[in-house]
Amino acid sequence: MSEVRLTDTRNKAWLAVNTQPHRESLAIENLKRQEYLSYCPMVRKRMVRREVLRPMFSGYIFVGLDPSQRWHPVHSTLGVRRILSFGGAPSLVADEFIQALKAREIDGAVIRPANPYEIGQKVRVTAGPFDGIIASIVDMNEADRIVVLFELLGRNAKANIDIRSLASLDM
Repeated sequence: MSEVRLTDTRNKAWLAVNTQPHRESLAIENLKRQEYLSYCPMVRKRMVRREVLRPMFSGYIFVGLDPSQRWHPVHSTLGVRRILSFGGAPSLVADEFIQALKAREIDGAVIRPANPYEIGQKVRVTAGPFDGIIASIVDMNEADRIVVLFELLGRNAKANIDIRSLASLDM
């Protein structure tokens, strides 16, 4: 199999790389030994007793390549499961996306936008199987998921909804 070179001459070409479970650090360490640039965006998670840093995309890292670097050796790096690809060629992530993540980092963690909702607030679901349903927010335990309560077929039902699939009701 001939090896393809990535030819993004403007910026780095970034590969999305799937790591072995909980092996992001191992993959990054071994990629660094091979002189590859890698990036694993981290977020702060509140645990029972303390706050810890966790990968923003669990099981995934980004590997930045210069146009002169070959991507194929990344496959066999210890800690790497596979390179995300389409049609046999690696799927590239825009440098602008990586730079936007890095720009939102404070003290080694990507800061997520503030949650605009409050518990008890009425919202409309705007996407997915519950599109158009009016619901009340009952829990916000994750930064990007919200538990809502709504009536369905004469009964109360709860659903864990992506925050981007909600719209505030101005009452």
